[in-house]
Amino acid sequence: AAVWGCPIATSVRRFYGRAALPAADGAVVAALGAGGVVHVAKDGSRRVIVAPWPAGGVLEAVSVVRAPDGRLAVVDRAGGAVVLVSEDGRGSAVRLAQAAAAGRAMRPTGVAFDGGTAFVADGASPAIVACDLGGRVLRRIDVPAPAGGLVPVLGDLALAAGTLAVTDAANHRVAFVSAADGAVTASRGARGAFPGRWQSPEGVATDGTAFLVTDRYNHRVVRVDARGETIDQWGQHAVKPREGNGRIHYPVRAVPGSAEPRVAVAEPFERRVQVFGPNDPAA
Repeated sequence: AAVWGCPIATSVRRFYGRAALPAADGAVVAALGAGGVVHVAKDGSRRVIVAPWPAGGVLEAVSVVRAPDGRLAVVDRAGGAVVLVSEDGRGSAVRLAQAAAAGRAMRPTGVAFDGGTAFVADGASPAIVACDLGGRVLRRIDVPAPAGGLVPVLGDLALAAGTLAVTDAANHRVAFVSAADGAVTASRGARGAFPGRWQSPEGVATDGTAFLVTDRYNHRVVRVDARGETIDQWGQHAVKPREGNGRIHYPVRAVPGSAEPRVAVAEPFERRVQVFGPNDPAA
């Protein structure tokens, strides 16, 4: 049986939620594209963290994760940067990895941290860019296409136990890369619905024991190990729009929380974020 999948709540309604980070006390922090970033309490009340474009300076917030120092890292895909902001709005924002190479802007699609190093997936080229928390680029890790495959289109990024997992929608796969030396350690996937196959995988995160991949057009969230082997999955296709909590419709991100055993699944098509808990009530 799947570890996750018990529906708990729909935390954000009528918002174009691109990603959400579970917070304490049933709250979530949601990235809303051009709508900025908001903190949504369990009772539905909202507090703005990053104002909508242009006031907030973030053109397209597609993902949000927590940096090691507690700040929020907002992936601004259209704006070409990862923006570090304080959740309480204090201090100045820091923009990371604004240029992957001289004279060429990035299209960041995901970010993961290893101490003081940020790894940023670049959707404009098949590469992962490592930079420090001051924004200085340290190195570039190229992600090659699979044999006979297309030029990769990188999506979200996650890091666990020294392995970076990055989605590649063009080749319907998840690639696994060593954070230490950039070597590709595994590459799993092809187009399809069976285990080990994907239809436009987009989001990836880690719950501490596995990677959670959002399989957008298969309407499911799949847990895989660092070799890409399927552990379990959950999701039941919502066959019509706005159909019942617990059904998943075109998910783009599934992000576990650190304070409580929760996973927030963003579904922009449904204009909502669903929160799931473990299937085992004792967990």
